[in-house]
Amino acid sequence: MKSRIIAGAMVFSLVGGVAYGLTNSTSKRNASIPNLKEVKKKTETVTYYTLTVEKDGLKAEFPIVKIGDTYYGLPMKLINGSFEKVEPKISLVPVKAEFLKEAEKELKKANLSFTIKGSGKGKLYVIFDAFCPFCMRSAQSRKLDKLKEKYAEVTFLPLMVHGDASVRGLSCIYEKAKKEGIGKALREVFSWKEGRSWEEYKRKVESCSASPETEKAVENVSNLLVRNGVYATPTFFYFDGKNYYKRVGNPDFSGVKK
Repeated sequence: MKSRIIAGAMVFSLVGGVAYGLTNSTSKRNASIPNLKEVKKKTETVTYYTLTVEKDGLKAEFPIVKIGDTYYGLPMKLINGSFEKVEPKISLVPVKAEFLKEAEKELKKANLSFTIKGSGKGKLYVIFDAFCPFCMRSAQSRKLDKLKEKYAEVTFLPLMVHGDASVRGLSCIYEKAKKEGIGKALREVFSWKEGRSWEEYKRKVESCSASPETEKAVENVSNLLVRNGVYATPTFFYFDGKNYYKRVGNPDFSGVKK
């Protein structure tokens, strides 16, 4: 049965189709809905299910309705003459991310330990790339200060999304962070992109010197992250002292149960 439900849900997501069951509607009520024509009425058993899907640290509970022998995904509610989708229930679930500690150790070998102390609770891992537009905007808008208020520690881990160019850019940031701190280094290097094309920014980044040890550490950590299913930037992991939680693109861990 589960395979039939998933297959049906995939079809709905691809074509944007919706199945409506209006077994108790009247002609007068239907008249307020444009192009809705009653064809026939049937009396069948209606069964309600919940389909749970977990991916990337998120758990989604999709409501499924079975009418007769047919399963319907993406159920709708009729509100004031308009159909509105019933949104799935989303929650955060713990993920296995012990490899983050190994990534930190790899950076420490090259003297690249950049953990910022904050005044909040728990630890946040920020996985970033030197060519990540969202990372650039966040660094320039001083969102790091807000993260320091929310978490006790914020650690930055490199992910070379764009190959050699990313390695040079990330290594440049880490080299500068040795003297300036990671926050200032991020803002400085990312500022090179302002008003410039990506090609110009790439040339500027490639002119920044970095030691072979730093570049090797960046490559090793990046490969470690990819082997453990981390492919996008920014990706965030939150460690509350017991469990790890993962979000891609948005460090919103408000769904973590206290």
